[in-house]
Amino acid sequence: MSTKLSEAHGMSHNLHFLRFVAAILVIMSHSFVLSTGDFEKEWFYRGSGGQITMGAFAVAIFFLYSGFLIARSFSKKPTVKEFLMGRCVRIFPVLIVTVMLSIGVLGPLFTGFSLKEYFSNAQTYKYMLNSIFLLQHNLPGVFEQNVYAATINGALWTLPVEFSCYILCLVLYKTGLLQKEKMWITIPIVIGGSIGICIVASKTGIEMLTTVLFPMICFYMGILYEVYKEMIILDSKIFVASIVLFGIASVCGFLKVGFVLFLNYSLIYFAFGCKDMCKRVWKSGNWSYAMYLCGFPIQQAIISIYGGEMNPYMNILISIPIIIVVSIILYGFVEKKVTELYKIKGNK
Repeated sequence: MSTKLSEAHGMSHNLHFLRFVAAILVIMSHSFVLSTGDFEKEWFYRGSGGQITMGAFAVAIFFLYSGFLIARSFSKKPTVKEFLMGRCVRIFPVLIVTVMLSIGVLGPLFTGFSLKEYFSNAQTYKYMLNSIFLLQHNLPGVFEQNVYAATINGALWTLPVEFSCYILCLVLYKTGLLQKEKMWITIPIVIGGSIGICIVASKTGIEMLTTVLFPMICFYMGILYEVYKEMIILDSKIFVASIVLFGIASVCGFLKVGFVLFLNYSLIYFAFGCKDMCKRVWKSGNWSYAMYLCGFPIQQAIISIYGGEMNPYMNILISIPIIIVVSIILYGFVEKKVTELYKIKGNK
């Protein structure tokens, strides 16, 4: 049985589940590089022939759904202030708490400096700049013996990229391009721009350009799915075909292209075209964002306790339960509370 994507309403519990899985994949991916100092030992990276890591794969999933949901939020015709406030309420409270906990709890526990030296060091306070997307990777004397070096939270790099996507989506909305009659104009621009960025990255050797480009394209694809939802049929046969085509593309060395062209459909179908899974579990909330934010420093702390290096599978087994518990607390006492307060004030 098939249905149109436009007939999918509300928040999908399957979407919560898939973002939870994506957060787990990020944690697993980080376990390899943080525990051994070498991401090439990750089985997903080896299995794909070096095309992608689990972390990059998971980030693409996050950005796809984010693009879809952000574009859908404009159906309520928010003002610029309402849109930006809604995004800020979603992003910054948990981010700020995570940054402050890293400074005030993680740092003092794991620094090789005395507490006086630690709290008198300017870098301790510069780390607060992470709260406004000005990335700072180190705290004085913290994790300096770890095999991956002293990076406190390497996962934060995606936040300014995602927020930039929000702004671009807002621009599309305000210029009237976020409509099915006009959105097609952006397609050749995005294709041409993407090819150009890939050429520049290849010639200059700046791999970060393509690293950032891939999730941004997935965000854009999420927007397209929302804008053209009335034209998209959610069908199990297409779902299977898209997975098969993604597999073929991956084997041929075009995994990222296959992800954008084919697997994105499968992810949208699973979120909005399948029967909801484990409703009782996912009704309690979406912890994936908190998991993403707190996972990296918790994993680094565990590795530090083990002497700076450890078996990645052991890191996975130990860190995941701790990260889930901490994330549920962060979600319940920070993200959920702030969001509810914002909605109450917004209704007055």
